[in-house]
Amino acid sequence: MQQQMKPELSFTTSLVTDRKAPSQSRYTFEEVFSEAVDLAFSTLGNKAKQTLICYMEQKLGVEQCAIGSDLEAFSGALEEVFGQATQLIEVQIMHFLHMKVPRFEYAATGSELSFLNYVKAFRRFV
Repeated sequence: MQQQMKPELSFTTSLVTDRKAPSQSRYTFEEVFSEAVDLAFSTLGNKAKQTLICYMEQKLGVEQCAIGSDLEAFSGALEEVFGQATQLIEVQIMHFLHMKVPRFEYAATGSELSFLNYVKAFRRFV
């Protein structure tokens, strides 16, 4: 009897922060992060995206214009809304961050990829 293998999501990258001069960045972290979040939320559909943004602002106190300045609050709000499915949205956000700045590379320490650690490393890079 053959055992079925479960597909795995894996990343093999490394953090390299010296590939750009500080003046080369055309975008601020807040702009890039906000756009990545917007794109990730857009994958849910426009009405769902608007409802999610409204809920996060009114019920959880996470303002759309300030999501990049308080990553812990934003991450907690995602967890509050999506529960165990939070990682799906986080992976989408990381994907869109990488699409915007493809030169950014990140290596997770240990076997688990942390959204907050990834985004904090991205902030230092940009």
